[in-house]
Amino acid sequence: MKRFRVAWLACAAISLGPLPTTLSRQATPAQAPQRRPLVSPDIQADHRVTFRLAAPKATGVILNGDWEGEASVPMKKDDQGMWSATVGPLPPELWSYSFTVDGVRMLDPANVDSYRDGQRLSSIFIIPGPASTIYEHNPNIPHGFLHQVWYPAPTLKMTRRAYIYTPPGHESGSSRYPVLYLHPGGGADEDAWTSLGRLPQIMDGLIAQGKARRMIVVMQNINPRQWAAPGSALLPREPAAPAGPQPAGRSQRSTPNWPLSEGHAAIGESLVKDLIPFVERNYRVDARAESRAIVGLSQGGGPVVIATNGNPKLFGYIGLFSSRPLFDEPALKALNALKAGGAVKLYWVSAGDTDFARDGAKEDFDIIQKIGFNTRWLETHGAHTWITWRRHISELAPLLFR
Repeated sequence: MKRFRVAWLACAAISLGPLPTTLSRQATPAQAPQRRPLVSPDIQADHRVTFRLAAPKATGVILNGDWEGEASVPMKKDDQGMWSATVGPLPPELWSYSFTVDGVRMLDPANVDSYRDGQRLSSIFIIPGPASTIYEHNPNIPHGFLHQVWYPAPTLKMTRRAYIYTPPGHESGSSRYPVLYLHPGGGADEDAWTSLGRLPQIMDGLIAQGKARRMIVVMQNINPRQWAAPGSALLPREPAAPAGPQPAGRSQRSTPNWPLSEGHAAIGESLVKDLIPFVERNYRVDARAESRAIVGLSQGGGPVVIATNGNPKLFGYIGLFSSRPLFDEPALKALNALKAGGAVKLYWVSAGDTDFARDGAKEDFDIIQKIGFNTRWLETHGAHTWITWRRHISELAPLLFR
């Protein structure tokens, strides 16, 4: 079809013949000088970054970023109505930012790359370097698959969505693989570890380098009232309510008014009764405890502790990132029973050094270590952010299933 159209246009041009002399000699109106394409963010060789926004009618623009130091920077306006600000140099990392224009938060319209954290969208960019290579797509290595699957969750009286990463070779081979059940924090969902956490890029890179075993990674939503991430297409506005009295304020589209302990218990129970059986029925899984790991960050550590304390022979590897579960007397008793069960090969705890959860996480680590688990504590420079958690999954994954 394309070839036919080109040929027709050529014939039409020939049939028109030469243009009249009077028309061909008409003066062309003067054109306004073309402005260079707006580039933002503009990453320079020394890792300084310039941000630009065309907003001639704005009276004030602020750049907000998740880097340290001047994270909120007033931008300057030139006589063309272009606002700009330069920060850095920034270390190699995946950074996020936004603009506040006359009090209204917005993405960078010149940058197509963004991610969603709960209900907040941010523009993103990567400063290249050894520390950030693991977060970038590498076209020269084998890649796994990322599946979005719907699974029955009768424990929660709904059908839910999970993300499942399968490693290179899974689709065509016959091997059985260990499984990591990876949980986000409060306000996040099943999409978080793949977008904010860069889980597929990290796993592809670690596997290609021989640093991590090929494994399946399963990511569920830790909000027990959500079928799937907010904004997912074609979802009903509200799922059917469970039987019994309902606390006010629960919504499928927003963070629910659900007591943390109840929500954690519901997700932990659904993981064991609904999600793990679904995965083991539908994927080539090594179903031994030594081939099953579970990790949660921040509030996602609650379901992890509930699932592991309540099922002492189910998981071989446990990880808590920036998390402070409640180790009350019953939980401590369950922890001792978990240790006596003998299935746990590693109990990992980690946090950032400026993380508000750091001190509580370290106290929990000391409790876990005192009980006698094989433990590992990791403290990296960083706060309670995805910068910290991307680093921690990059460090923990190579230790799993060894």
